[in-house]
Amino acid sequence: FDEAVELDEKGLQDILDTPATDIDYFKFEGKAGDIWLISASSHPTGTDADPGYIDTFVELYDANKKLIATNDDSYPRRNTDSEIITVLPATGTYFVKIQEWCTSATSIPAACDKAYFDELVNLDYALNALVLPVGPGTILETEPNDTDATATPLSYSPTPTAGEYYLTLVSGKLPMSSDADWYSFTVPANLSVTPMSRARTSSRGMSEAVG
Repeated sequence: FDEAVELDEKGLQDILDTPATDIDYFKFEGKAGDIWLISASSHPTGTDADPGYIDTFVELYDANKKLIATNDDSYPRRNTDSEIITVLPATGTYFVKIQEWCTSATSIPAACDKAYFDELVNLDYALNALVLPVGPGTILETEPNDTDATATPLSYSPTPTAGEYYLTLVSGKLPMSSDADWYSFTVPANLSVTPMSRARTSSRGMSEAVG
């Protein structure tokens, strides 16, 4: 942590010189309530299935060096690049830790043998950390929304192309284990939905909250 490199909106490129042991630390200043996207990408376009690229694993820590979010692979999963999208709980300094997934606490030892590391020939990655603007497609939770009767409505913001809409990004808080947040939505009239299709939800796979 003490040697963490300052991050800015331009991002940077770095390398895990020795993937089996190397760990990189970075830091940035953030404000409470801001939605941040933090990504560590090693795969250039067209290399999703190439085993020669490192499998990034990203962790986010607060100013007290408490782990608050982690991610292995982004959602929807394209490759082994990592991506966190999270709401910062407080104003202050945040630390980003980057390592090879095989050196993380979530690794599977059987998949991380010598042969795996011998295949890694592309060890560099691009790191980006930026604030996501609150705009079209962004929904902020409104309390109370603990029941279906008080559900926060989800709206869709149309793009300039007829029949297409911005991705809806929802942010909220679960301050206690007993809390439940409800949301409601109506499919736009100019969109067709296949009968019996199911909606898919995720914490964006992008960030697993800790604590």
